Amino acid sequence: MIKYLNKILISSCINRPILVLFISLSMTALITSGIIYVEQDDNMINLLPEEIGSRTIFQEIQDEYGKTEYMYLAIGNKNKSVFNKVDLNVIADLSAEFESLDIIDEVISITNLDKISLDPTDSSIVINNLFEFPILHDIQ
Repeated sequence: MIKYLNKILISSCINRPILVLFISLSMTALITSGIIYVEQDDNMINLLPEEIGSRTIFQEIQDEYGKTEYMYLAIGNKNKSVFNKVDLNVIADLSAEFESLDIIDEVISITNLDKISLDPTDSSIVINNLFEFPILHDIQ
């Protein structure tokens, strides 16, 4: 059956090329005319059916903790450590620029991570910045 349809299509293309071209262009125009009705929705919650419990739970999580969308950005060169003065200062500058944008709620970066340690004198928890800026040299 498939070989028979294949034979008909091949013979039609060879014997009536203008008709095949007209039909192809007409179908393409018909299909592309519907492009104005296509919408892109990047809200992940709308991908879930309304009647399942996962949607309700996901909505509650978003209401409680905020949006769960992240954008990852990595910088550096292959086979070169990013822990040097120049790269860390670039990361700190990029983090500050991103933080200043209105559409960004929070920036999590290696340059704004906290270091948690115990104070040896009274065993209390001490939270400090992991990096102190400005970085004066690579050893720091």
